[in-house]
Amino acid sequence: KKCDCGLISNYIVYLVEIKNCNSGGRGKRRRDATMQLAATIELLKVHNFDFNKYKTSALICSKTVEPRITQASKNLAKSIFNSKYGISLEEGN
Repeated sequence: KKCDCGLISNYIVYLVEIKNCNSGGRGKRRRDATMQLAATIELLKVHNFDFNKYKTSALICSKTVEPRITQASKNLAKSIFNSKYGISLEEGN
């Protein structure tokens, strides 16, 4: 599975995965979204997309109205994603 959409301008790339979230399944949906974004990055690399030409962000957009406090585990996952792909991983509503 790949991410839902990508937005590309002359200098910026946004890869976006949208998830419906409830209080019980948010962690699994976040992991699934991260894997979909990673698969999209890998696919683009196979097709010689040069991420070095762009400021790139991978975005997980959660459809929820419940505010959440940032957890250390989320920060670690973002750091690992950035180290592996050189792309920042962000999450928001």
